[in-house]
Amino acid sequence: MRVAREHGIADIIDFAFGTLRSTYKPIVAVVALLGGPGLVLTAIGVVVTNAATDAAAGALGAVNPAWWILLGVGVLALAIGAIATEPAIIHVAMAGSRGERPRVAASAWFGVRKVPGLFMVWTSLVIAALLPVLVSTLMAVAAEELALTFLVTIPATLALFLVVLMVGHLVTATVVAEPVGAWRGLGRIRRLLRGQFWRTFGRGLVFGLLIQILSGVVQVGSLAGLALGPRWAIVSQVLVYAMQYLVLVPLTAMAALGLYADLRLRAEGIDELALL
Repeated sequence: MRVAREHGIADIIDFAFGTLRSTYKPIVAVVALLGGPGLVLTAIGVVVTNAATDAAAGALGAVNPAWWILLGVGVLALAIGAIATEPAIIHVAMAGSRGERPRVAASAWFGVRKVPGLFMVWTSLVIAALLPVLVSTLMAVAAEELALTFLVTIPATLALFLVVLMVGHLVTATVVAEPVGAWRGLGRIRRLLRGQFWRTFGRGLVFGLLIQILSGVVQVGSLAGLALGPRWAIVSQVLVYAMQYLVLVPLTAMAALGLYADLRLRAEGIDELALL
């Protein structure tokens, strides 16, 4: 599926949903392969450690250390899977768009290989956004201008983190679509955004709002679980996490791909997506 030269936000949304729909089965397989093990191990670790601490009147030492290790391994696997999933999904979507049969294992391994670079880029982006906010907050507190913190610092923090999200997802799409690493991908996005920042940022906000609405719908299940008690709360959290992986993460990846394609077309005037 291709994005036309003269297209609006509705065309990009249609591209994202259409590409997701046409490659959803292999995407689900990739999501299960990358996120499933960590989710299962974490769920088992949480249930067992909670049961053990409850039986021992809250004594954490009563839990067998092996269960804590299992929980730690599960959390680590979840973290790796969370970073690897988006590039793997985009890799699957690109293969499907080219008419190739997506190879689930190859796409999953591709995503895993991108984890170190993407982790460093995301971390550096977050730190770069936090530093000016932290400095301005400390200055406002030192000057006893607390109102300044609420009127300036908080909106600035929100704006910076929205920029971080946009750039981070665009870098993820870039490292899949082009033969570059994460750091070169960051430089590539910086160049593409020259003269195109505000239009791209606005379209990213539309995608973000749509995804947040869907996320709110998914979170209703979590609130229902809390109302039924702590045991059901754990179950509902696992189900919500699974729904996020099966719906929100793939949609976010497709939105990143559509936004990247739109940026390439506007910044470089390319008629066809270079990634297809």
